Amino acid sequence: MQSLWGETDLICDESFKPPVLHPILISLLAYLLGGPVHAANTALARNWRPQVDPPNVEFLIDGDSGDQFEGHKITFAWSQQGEKFCAPAGRHCTFNTAQATPKALPVARVKDEGTVENGPVIIVHNAKDVALYYEPFDHINIRHSITLTFYLNNITNNDLIMLNIPSNTGSQLEALTLPQLVTRFPTENYAFHFHRLLFTPSNVAQIVTALEALEAPPMTIGWETSAQREKNDAFAARYQAWADSNRAAIPRNLKTHLPWLLTRTYNDADAFQNQLTARLACEAHAPMGVSFFPQTPEEEMREGARMYIRDMPAQWIFDRLERYIGRILQRMPLQEGHLLSTKQMREIGEDIEKKCLELVAGGYVDETEVLYSMPALARMLGEELDGVKERDANNRHEVLVEYVDTLCFRARCAYLFWCADWLANYLQQPREGGMMIGRMSEQDRDEEERWWKRVAMALLKSHVAFGMVIEGLPQMPVVINDQASI
Repeated sequence: MQSLWGETDLICDESFKPPVLHPILISLLAYLLGGPVHAANTALARNWRPQVDPPNVEFLIDGDSGDQFEGHKITFAWSQQGEKFCAPAGRHCTFNTAQATPKALPVARVKDEGTVENGPVIIVHNAKDVALYYEPFDHINIRHSITLTFYLNNITNNDLIMLNIPSNTGSQLEALTLPQLVTRFPTENYAFHFHRLLFTPSNVAQIVTALEALEAPPMTIGWETSAQREKNDAFAARYQAWADSNRAAIPRNLKTHLPWLLTRTYNDADAFQNQLTARLACEAHAPMGVSFFPQTPEEEMREGARMYIRDMPAQWIFDRLERYIGRILQRMPLQEGHLLSTKQMREIGEDIEKKCLELVAGGYVDETEVLYSMPALARMLGEELDGVKERDANNRHEVLVEYVDTLCFRARCAYLFWCADWLANYLQQPREGGMMIGRMSEQDRDEEERWWKRVAMALLKSHVAFGMVIEGLPQMPVVINDQASI
């Protein structure tokens, strides 16, 4: 292997066919690495032929060596037999890191210019994660190659000044081509000159022409390794079991009944209470989003509280609503002013988490174990209610809101209400454990209970108001713009 330090004129010769540093290759690497790239002082030439004695088949491997300085490489390879030059007389494969079997190297051919067997090949690969593997067909041909390693440019003008490194300046820069720029690094204002040369009309034309002429290989199916497939299959099986258990928990009457709408005429308070009970029972089983699928032991903590709320009997819901119905009816019709902002709901979720953790730390216990899983659920609900789409809508950006978004939002609001209601109910008779560290006074407990009842009341009003607004909208995607927000 021989370094081509300072001997890159042939590599940078744009008249060479095919050019080693075609603009499309440089633009591809810039895209993969995320910015201007350079390959200064990395050019290496290699001539290799298997040994005849002993007469066993040898292999040539490049990359995946564990070297931290490995990067994306462009390899220009060809074979020589006597005085004749041709495409490599062997087979190129790739090994991904920790992969047991090789994969054939995908080949992009140039239309109407023969096949790769008639000329040299250009190989682009990430040597940090992939090993390029070459198996010769015989012991006669010599494999020649020139390899350049590309790196993302992280050197600034200040770095050049501090290190007192001479760089290309002035008239030198005006005369440079793109291949010369990337191999004769460093250069002041490198990013500017890189983009200036990459997007010259001639280079853009070459890129477009190359894209039109290339015949890309078909996408391979089943690219995962066996370990990846097993991991993906296990994940899919766990998710399917989780989804099936949620569907199995839906009561039969909710599976067959039409949606329980809140916007209607009621004869008395009991009729409204019955309708709201049915609506909340539906939302206890409504989808809240894939993000609620637990994937770690920490996330499993919230499942106890979620299933506790999901499996509440209808009669229990009806009885728990008794304390709220009168005050809700007094404020009818509920309007936009009764809606809580997503930021407020996020803060409520965090406050519920904090209060539950304080109770646990103080020594209070719960036979149902909801007290221990409620903090994780409340925090998750707050974070999801104040998610990216909701914040964008509140910041008056244009956001596409689909009907399923409103269903998930209503369900999350309902769950957060039940979290606050459960906490208020627990504070009526908190159970002390065997080792009390922070016992609440009766006055403090009464104040806390009243406070969380008010919080639950505000959440329920907001939930009902939001539901009545949504029921008046068409069940189709709508755009939330600067005239409205959710």
